[in-house]
Amino acid sequence: FPTIINFLQSLNTDIYLVRLLKLNKGGIIKYHTDEVVFKNTNNIIRCHLPIITDPNVIFKIGAPILAPSRGYSIWAAETLYEKFLMPGYIWYTNVNCLHSVHNNSNIDRIHLVFDIKPPINFLHNLQNIN
Repeated sequence: FPTIINFLQSLNTDIYLVRLLKLNKGGIIKYHTDEVVFKNTNNIIRCHLPIITDPNVIFKIGAPILAPSRGYSIWAAETLYEKFLMPGYIWYTNVNCLHSVHNNSNIDRIHLVFDIKPPINFLHNLQNIN
């Protein structure tokens, strides 16, 4: 994928993990947090670049209602904020907080998801969800 490689190299920063993530039509990623990895956003952030999506694919931020049972990571949460991650933008997703995704569309969603060290002023230029 030379286009993806060129895009990532143009960020001119450390790149830790890159993947294309698919969420099947009708699929749900339940409320969870990735804060163990992303506690220090000066060192690492997660970004999404929508490749194939639909306005009915919704990223959600939640407030905890009930913690997961021991050994599990899925939370019961109340939705505080919802957003369609529109194509054409890099979206910083604050995965330190509880988040979920619902694909209520008739297509599979595909995002380029990458964990990077944020370059200076990078976060100021992103569409921010937190």
